Amino acid sequence: MRYFLIFFFAISLFSCQDKSQITESYLGSYSRDTLYVKHEQECWLEAPHYDITDLIPLDLPSSYSDIDFHQIKVTKERIYVLDQKFNKTLFVFDRKGQFLFRMGKHGHARDEFIDCPTYFDIDKSSGDAYIYECNSSRILVFNNIGEYIRTIMIKGDLYPSSLVRMDDGRFLMAYSNPQVDISMIALSLHDDSLNLIKPLMNYTDEKRGRGLLWFDNTFFHDTRIAYTPFGADSVILFSGDKVEKVLKIDFNGCYIPEEIMDQACSEGTWDQIFMHEGAQFIDACEVTDSMIHIRYSFSKHRCNYVHYFSDKRSYNSQCENFLKQINMGFLSSVYEDKLVYSLSADDVELTKKIYQSYPKDIQTQLLKDAGSLYGKMLKGEIVGPAILMIKLK
Repeated sequence: MRYFLIFFFAISLFSCQDKSQITESYLGSYSRDTLYVKHEQECWLEAPHYDITDLIPLDLPSSYSDIDFHQIKVTKERIYVLDQKFNKTLFVFDRKGQFLFRMGKHGHARDEFIDCPTYFDIDKSSGDAYIYECNSSRILVFNNIGEYIRTIMIKGDLYPSSLVRMDDGRFLMAYSNPQVDISMIALSLHDDSLNLIKPLMNYTDEKRGRGLLWFDNTFFHDTRIAYTPFGADSVILFSGDKVEKVLKIDFNGCYIPEEIMDQACSEGTWDQIFMHEGAQFIDACEVTDSMIHIRYSFSKHRCNYVHYFSDKRSYNSQCENFLKQINMGFLSSVYEDKLVYSLSADDVELTKKIYQSYPKDIQTQLLKDAGSLYGKMLKGEIVGPAILMIKLK
């Protein structure tokens, strides 16, 4: 694959396969499969295709005028929303949407963000939050009641694009622009103090610089880690710190050619990438035991693809949200086998306006199909912001 995505293990890892194959490498044995995304076969979800399981209004205190849904994590007890734009903090709500507390704010104290928080993860056993701030090269740690615990400084000239707090207390870190002796590490394992334990994957081309800033991303579900290097058409699944499977995402020949990505990186510009008429990059991938969700860019449009492993169902949409007729916010993440949408106050208001523009018979049908949870929003009982969770049938 691309010069910055060629790793120490065999390049054939990314090749298109019709059936699952087993590959041997120094990383051990792993299988590789292909998922086919037919972008032209768009599927909008109508009400009979899904159940609304949760519509949770977020009780944002009046002192905060708005909220930015930069990153969302849902657990059994809580909802976490990283606000990178308006309040520069991590908001914590219970599962009913009641505001509990926030972690950090903009400032220069030891428990504040000099610029803004970049990414976060939650320790499943303790509930501690690890909030990474890129520009200050540090991680602020807060306990499960919002108290500041400590700061972990990132050693060396390293720029993680994402991090995962693993169940055993170790960190998995993906790098967007490393510039020191271990600069060829793409994904690495660290101890609780961020000391390097070992690299898991490496870049191999030392002759070309990386003039284009990108964001590799990682997603952790139970013991499975999904790692997506920016620019790659494949998702690498780890079980613990071992490669379990590689999923190639086949866009039917529409994926951006290597030479265009090479040129964009060498010139340090996104122009060449955005001019490509086709699949340009994958910018998010989440894998659970039951499904995979991929967010990708196609001709400057953000698209979503969902595939269920059990019965091979797939849904593809050239849209932020999948859902037909009514604006329902943005598909932000997955929780177990549910799709998690974020709705700002503007999203809720727009949804009501669209609903009110329909004839009475369509309004009646929408309320019947969507159920009481959705009805609360249309009747003005929920004004936003809110979290919507749906389960596909």
